[in-house]
Amino acid sequence: MKKKILSLLFITGLLSACQMQAMDYSDYLKKITVIANQQNLLPNTKNTLESKTSATANNPQQSPFKKFFEFFNDEPIITTPYQATSLRAQYPILNSFDKVVKTTGLGLSLYFLSSYCKDYIDPSWAGILGLILGYRYIEPKRPPLTDSLLLHPESALTYGYHINDQFGDAVEKKGINDFKNKPFTQKALQETNALISTFEKKWPLFLLGECTAEGWGPCILSRSYQPKNRDTFEQEVVSSLLQKMSNTKPVEYVGFATGGMFQDLVILVKALAQKPNGKINIHLIDKKFTGFAYSKMVIEQSTEIHEHKSIDFSSPTNMDTLKNYAKTHWGAKNETDSNIEKLLKMECIGQEKKCQQMLSYLKKTFPHAQLSLSVYGSAQDYCMATKKTQTYADVISAADMEDEISLVQQSNVHYAALCTKMLKKNPTADNIWLAKNPQKGTAKILKISLSKTQNSIEEKFEPKKNKEITLYLTQKEIE
Repeated sequence: MKKKILSLLFITGLLSACQMQAMDYSDYLKKITVIANQQNLLPNTKNTLESKTSATANNPQQSPFKKFFEFFNDEPIITTPYQATSLRAQYPILNSFDKVVKTTGLGLSLYFLSSYCKDYIDPSWAGILGLILGYRYIEPKRPPLTDSLLLHPESALTYGYHINDQFGDAVEKKGINDFKNKPFTQKALQETNALISTFEKKWPLFLLGECTAEGWGPCILSRSYQPKNRDTFEQEVVSSLLQKMSNTKPVEYVGFATGGMFQDLVILVKALAQKPNGKINIHLIDKKFTGFAYSKMVIEQSTEIHEHKSIDFSSPTNMDTLKNYAKTHWGAKNETDSNIEKLLKMECIGQEKKCQQMLSYLKKTFPHAQLSLSVYGSAQDYCMATKKTQTYADVISAADMEDEISLVQQSNVHYAALCTKMLKKNPTADNIWLAKNPQKGTAKILKISLSKTQNSIEEKFEPKKNKEITLYLTQKEIE
């Protein structure tokens, strides 16, 4: 009996270990389906992602067994109000189950294989080695993207960082970021784009991110520290967006100090999941966009992002303009022209690809929505753009503007100035700020108004020297 159990364990372990290099379950099923259709083994039925999504939306009740084995499902295309039901999204620990099985299988396999030659190697050490190798090299199971964004955004953020680390290692290995020894040629550009495309297959949003820590420890507004803070903030912004989307005209959504853009993505996904045919013009403001946004204005006279069109640096005149601007405005006075060109191109590629990832995902997931995305290096740049378009913010959101860099850049002052200007142009506009409450170590929701409201606090604000404005702040503690 003992031999039978050991043999069963050995076979199980060997199969699990072999599965390490196997293709992803979904790819495996796709290939089987193609072959079966070619051999006429399956009925000729049309089973599109859209029909599956509609079925899920109309029949949200699924058996726990079926939901548990949603390892095989493709990402949904959402055309009707959608409610996420994936158990792997609700309980992210299930995504680690696959890795645990494979790692255990590898350890068992090496243990039993080495037992046949134990005169040369200790089976226990071989098993331990297998566990170490499995822990180090076996990939965790990819979480369901859309459902994770809706139910447990932290798991999507964590997995995105995992893939981003792999991408960084690949860039380092290829030497693409070697400024001193390698010029940024057309070949380097192609290699970079190819590398990004490769990792997008693993996780289409791997360039997006969000604040997770401060210099002395975890940020109290991070999802890992207290998920309720971000969730409450998102509910407030989504509620405002849905209210504004009841109108026929597009909603002007402004994400201030957007950083890695992940927070804005979660907000937009949660809103569009409830109103998949919504019309939203997305405007993201961050200091990090300065070089990229200015380059787009010089070359394209617009900061709007296009899914399949990249910024074109081929014009020598435009490049000379950008180099001179970098030397006079961006502190690059002592840099060589070749280094400025390379830094600028790499910065623009990174920011553009990040924006394209966000826009492409939203348009693919919500094909009936009407979406546009534009970026700005400052609130002032956005306000200048509104003068041309005569469209003003309907919803302004900001989260975590009290880190060291934001305080140095006076992000809270620029945010207050932006809200003031937009409220003057559009009195019905909403602004929602997720702020820290350092005395209690908690978070709060702040809203700015130009007129006194119930429970509001009067604050004096000086956007310009010798020009004082009275604002009224309403705050809600997140307990």
